[in-house]
Amino acid sequence: MCNRSTLLLALLLGATGAAVAQTSTAPVPNAAPTASTGLSRAEVLADLALWQRAGMTYWPAPPNDSDLQLTAEYQAGLARYQQLHASQALPETMANYQGKPAK
Repeated sequence: MCNRSTLLLALLLGATGAAVAQTSTAPVPNAAPTASTGLSRAEVLADLALWQRAGMTYWPAPPNDSDLQLTAEYQAGLARYQQLHASQALPETMANYQGKPAK
């Protein structure tokens, strides 16, 4: 009985080892393909800076309908962000990030 268990264990370990060796040499498919937006790193960082400048980092998400007193504040911050985004602030902020290496 001991020989049978040892043989079964050896077969199981051999099959597991072969499976691991096979998966480690196989190319990994791209599980989550990313959509290219065409935005540069400087554009994304400038947009984030404007979002922060408008005070929108205070809001983790748009407020619920039940948060009526916060809705006006959120809308004011969103309006500031949209104003900054449409103004000359976006290209000026982008210029700050262009040519800087990624950390």
